[in-house]
Amino acid sequence: MKLKALKNPRLIITSLVLAVFIVYFFLNVDKFKPLLQVNGYLLIAIALTNVAGVFINGLFTKFILEPFNKYISITEAFYVSVISSIGNFFATAGTGFGIRA
Repeated sequence: MKLKALKNPRLIITSLVLAVFIVYFFLNVDKFKPLLQVNGYLLIAIALTNVAGVFINGLFTKFILEPFNKYISITEAFYVSVISSIGNFFATAGTGFGIRA
């Protein structure tokens, strides 16, 4: 019987990237020491604020589409906002806008 992990390549790729990061982390702990001194509550607050901003951006997209008789769910609006944010982060300026369109 085949393992379920072999049927899902995303799980294999995620596990591989996580394993490479763990090995890199343990081989270069001295480079990560300044990150270990940061307040954890502050990092959680920043992450929650970032997620809230992405969610609000998704709601804005949802409400902007309604006058044009295009109705999307809140989860789809959040998904569009996440994809747009990733496009803006990794690609050149305006790519997230193009993905959203």
